[in-house]
Amino acid sequence: MVSNPPPQTFLALHLFHEKTHTTNYHELLSITTSTTLIFNQPPTLLFPILPHLQSNPLTTMPIAQAPTMLARYTTASILTFFLSIWAYHAFPHRNDTPSLTAPMHSYMVPLTLSIFYLASLPSLKYITDKYLATKYDMKLLLTESMIIYNVAQVFLNGWMVYAIIDALLNKGHPFVGTRSLVGVAVESGSSYAVWVHYCDKYLEFFDTYFMVLRGKMDQVSC
Repeated sequence: MVSNPPPQTFLALHLFHEKTHTTNYHELLSITTSTTLIFNQPPTLLFPILPHLQSNPLTTMPIAQAPTMLARYTTASILTFFLSIWAYHAFPHRNDTPSLTAPMHSYMVPLTLSIFYLASLPSLKYITDKYLATKYDMKLLLTESMIIYNVAQVFLNGWMVYAIIDALLNKGHPFVGTRSLVGVAVESGSSYAVWVHYCDKYLEFFDTYFMVLRGKMDQVSC
């Protein structure tokens, strides 16, 4: 009879299960013997637990199901809705400048959004771990959403770089900058681009949300 393996082997098996999504003993054995490194460890790390897996398959471990296309596109639609709200507030009229010719939000806006962001992370992690990740393949569920978000960020940041370079090279904005709220600082469009860049910092909250939803907590930093 094989003695009970130490707890760390069960942890290793659980991590390996999350990586491979397999509960089949023979499949797991095949993978471990053909893989050189698993989590930067040799495959023999799992050998002590394989006899237990053979006699007690991982039937208690939930298997993530592939989300339906309806669920995936619904998730993408929710993201698009939030992007639309952000764009409505981030893009004033092209000839307006926040705090000069257009209203600028007070300090309460960044304070409130920052507090909400910090408070939402543990809540989102709890909901994800308890209700979502145990039922659905989160990476697959978020595929369309992440494509939309990343494409939007590429175009947005590309436009901001273009707008600032255009202001420097073609519209007379000083290279070092200016503190003036009139004249070339506004007319060159650089102030407008900087405002959008500032607003983009709120949009980048979704970077962390995607990490939490996909279980990539090792990538989350304060």
